[in-house]
Amino acid sequence: MGAFKSLTGQDIIVSPLTAYSGTISGGTVLVGKNVPYGDEDDEENDAPFPSASLVYASAKQLYYSNSLPNPEATFNTPLNVRRYDNFIQSGLYAPMNFPTAPGATISVVSIPKSLYGDYIKPGSVLCGGARDDGEGNMRSGGINGSIVGRIIYSHGMIIFTSGNGGPASFRSTKIVYETQYKCTIRPDEFNYSCNPTILKTTRPTNPISANGEPTDLGGVVEDYVADNPGFAPYVSAVGLYDSNNVCLAVGKLALPIPTSRTTDMNIVINLDR
Repeated sequence: MGAFKSLTGQDIIVSPLTAYSGTISGGTVLVGKNVPYGDEDDEENDAPFPSASLVYASAKQLYYSNSLPNPEATFNTPLNVRRYDNFIQSGLYAPMNFPTAPGATISVVSIPKSLYGDYIKPGSVLCGGARDDGEGNMRSGGINGSIVGRIIYSHGMIIFTSGNGGPASFRSTKIVYETQYKCTIRPDEFNYSCNPTILKTTRPTNPISANGEPTDLGGVVEDYVADNPGFAPYVSAVGLYDSNNVCLAVGKLALPIPTSRTTDMNIVINLDR
C-alpha cells in the first residue's frame, strides 16, 4: 500500500562533504618558451599538447598577466591595476616572478582532472624537488624555501618559473553532496491499509468462478481491524517521487516501524551524489 505527501523546502537539507584520496602520482611535463609561434626554436610537446610557445603564452596570460608591467597603462603608478583573473589561490601576498626575456623557458606540469577530482588538496603536492605551501606557491626544499613557481589547485596546473617540473605526487579532492529528506508522519496520517489480512475473516465473500461470475460462499465481512484504537500500520519503505509521480529513489528501513497515533514520526532519508 502506498500514500503520497508533498515535501517542502524546509524538509530538504543539502550538505557538502569533502573527501580526500590517498597519495597518487601523475602529470605530464610540458615545456614553455618565449619565442614566436612556429619559430625554429619553438619546441614540440607530446601530443595532444600545444607547442612550447603556446604553453608559455597561455601560462603568462592565465596566471601571471596581473604581475607583469601593463603596456596599456596611460598613467604612472606603482600599483599594477589589471582586469584579469589570475586565479590567485590565497589572500596572502607572494611575489610572482615570470621570465619575460626572449627565449626564456618555463616548465608546466599538467595533471588530468580524472586524477585530481574537484581540486588538488592544498599542502599535499610534491613535484620536481619542490613542495606547495598550501597558498598556491611551489617552494624549493620545503614550505619555507624560495618560491620557484605556482600551483592552481582547481586547474591541476603547476608552473615552474625556476627549475624543472616532473611527475607530481598529491592528494585529490572530491566534494560529495549529501541530501537529507525529512519525511514527517503526523498522528492522523498514513493510518490506513489496503492489506486484506486486516479483515477478521479470511473467507472470501465473492470469489470469481471459472465463467467469470461472482460466487457467494457465504463469507461474512466482520469488523474492520483499523477501527481498533490499537491498530497501527507499519512503515517498511519510503519512496521519493517527482512531480510526475515517477519513483526516483526508495529508502528501506532495517525493520518495519509502526506509526504513532500520538506524536509525529520523522523518517530521514540520506542520498549522496
